[in-house]
Amino acid sequence: MLDHMCKKSFNPIRPILVPLVAMVVMVSYQLIEYEVLVSAFQMYFSGAFVFLSFRLFVAGSEICEALNIWCFDIVNKRKKEKLA
Repeated sequence: MLDHMCKKSFNPIRPILVPLVAMVVMVSYQLIEYEVLVSAFQMYFSGAFVFLSFRLFVAGSEICEALNIWCFDIVNKRKKEKLA
């Protein structure tokens, strides 16, 4: 839906999925032990969580800037009015 709204072509292949596909291939050919697989999944999902959290924060910041609102800032950026 988003690719239709943005008039871009949809590309299902994402770089973040490459390690996951590699782990699935290694498991299917039994090239990796269970303990190593669990550690690899933990590292992969931790990195993916950090990466996607950062991307979500950047997208939210851009939306806030476009709408001229301040969601992530504690200090208000508006000019202070003089008190009479």
